[in-house]
Amino acid sequence: MKKLHFGKLIAIVISLSFTGLTWVVTEAGQQNAPPDQTLRRTPTATPRATVTPTPRPTATPALPFAGKLHLIPVVESDHPYANSEDKLWLVSNPDANAGATRLRFARFELEEGVDWLLVLDAYDNEMQRLTGRLPDNFWTEPVPGTMVKLRLVTDGSVRRWGFAMDALASVPYTTLAYSPHPYPHNSSLEWRFNNLDANAAGTRLHFSRVELEENVDWLVIMDITERPYQWITGSHPDGLWTIGVPGNGVIVRLISDGSVRKWGFNLDALESAKPDEAQPRPEPEKALAESKHPYEPNKQLEWTLVNPNPAAAFSKVHFTRLELRNGDSLVLLDGNNNRVQTFDEDTNLLDFWSDDVPGRIVKVQLNAGDWREGWGFRIDDIAPKAEEKPTPAFVTSVRVHLGQPGDLWLNNVYLGRASVAGEYLVRLPQLGENLIAVETLFHRQEIVVGTEKNGSVRIEYSGIQPKEK
Repeated sequence: MKKLHFGKLIAIVISLSFTGLTWVVTEAGQQNAPPDQTLRRTPTATPRATVTPTPRPTATPALPFAGKLHLIPVVESDHPYANSEDKLWLVSNPDANAGATRLRFARFELEEGVDWLLVLDAYDNEMQRLTGRLPDNFWTEPVPGTMVKLRLVTDGSVRRWGFAMDALASVPYTTLAYSPHPYPHNSSLEWRFNNLDANAAGTRLHFSRVELEENVDWLVIMDITERPYQWITGSHPDGLWTIGVPGNGVIVRLISDGSVRKWGFNLDALESAKPDEAQPRPEPEKALAESKHPYEPNKQLEWTLVNPNPAAAFSKVHFTRLELRNGDSLVLLDGNNNRVQTFDEDTNLLDFWSDDVPGRIVKVQLNAGDWREGWGFRIDDIAPKAEEKPTPAFVTSVRVHLGQPGDLWLNNVYLGRASVAGEYLVRLPQLGENLIAVETLFHRQEIVVGTEKNGSVRIEYSGIQPKEK
C-alpha cells in the first residue's frame, strides 16, 4: 500500500463508503490503491454516482473569525446523494501547527432532521451534526487537531442535493481534553491529568465551557485515589475553575444517564493550587415516574401522578426522554380515565412537556407489545406549581424570505450567500437590536429585529436601497 505523505501544501481527502467499497484519495492529483478493508461490508452495492458539475466557488470573503484559510480540492457528496447511505470522508489540514480546523461548505442541503452529516475528530468523537439547508459558505465549529472526518448518514426516503466543501481554516484552540459533542447516553468516561509541578500541594483545572443536563449528568473531579472532591453539572458557557484537589494528579469522570444529551465540556488549563475540602455528593433527582430501560414486553403498566398544587385546574408532565418501538404506545389520562394524549409506536422524543390534562391527576399508561422493546420513558416534573408565575417566551431566531439570490449579513458579519430564493433561518446571537442585511449586486435591504426578555419584538424594514460603492 502506498504511504501517504502529509505535505505542507497538500490537503489529503479520503472518501470511504460503508455500503460498498469505495475509496477516493486525493494527493496532488494522484490516486492511491485502497488499503486493506477493515470496515463493515453489506451486500448492497454502492450506486454509481452520476457526473454532476460543481459550480466554481465565488471569490473568497475575509474570514469571519481569526484563522488561516486553505483552499482545497472540492470534497462533495453525490448530487443527489443515495438513499440508505453511510459514507465517510477524511479531510487533513495541511497546516501541521493548527490548533483546530474549521470546514467551509460552499453549498449544503440535506433532508431536514432525517439525513445527517456528522463532523468527527480524528478519534471519532462527534463535534457537530448538520442537517437541513444551511447558508452558502457556512463554517463548522472548530474541530481540535488537523484531521476531520465527515460521515453522511441517510435514510431510505427523500434525497436532497447534498454538500460541497471547498475550503478549511486553521484556528487557535486550546484544549487538554474534551468530550464528544454531544456526549453519549449512559456513559462513564474518564480522563487523567498530571501536574508537572512536583512540589504542588494541590491542583485545579479550568474548563472553557461546560454544558451538561442539569442535576442528571455530572463531571466528577477526583484525586488520584478516585476520591470525589467536586461535582459539576448544568451550563457554564463562560467556563469555570475547579476547586483544588490534593496532590499533583486529577481524574475527571463524565457520568450521563439515558435521557437528554448536551454539548459536554472542553478542558483547557491546569495549575497548582491550594487544596480544598471535598464537597459532599449531591442528592440525585428522583424521577416522578420512570419505566425500566428497556421496558418489558407483553405488559400494560400504569403510574398515577398528583400535582401538589391544590389550585391547579390542569396539569402537564415533563419527559426527559420517551422512546417507543413497534406496536407499543404510551397514553396520558385524567383522573376520570379520559384519554388526553397518545404517543404511538416509533416515538423518539427528548426534553418536552405533555399536553394539558384537566385537574391535578395525570395517569401514565405504558402498553408494550411482544417485539423490540424501546428505551421507555422518564418523567421528572409536573406543572403548574403553586404560585408559579408564567415565564415570558422570547424570540431567538427569525426566518427571512429572499425573493432572489443574495448575500446575508448579521450585525455586519457575513453569514453566507443564499444561492436560491426561499426562506432562511437566522439565529439571533443576543437580545436587543440585531441588524440583518440582504445584499444583491446593486441593492441592499436592512431589517432591524429588536427582542427583549419580556417577549416583546420590534421589526423595522428599511426598504430597498441602492448599494453603497
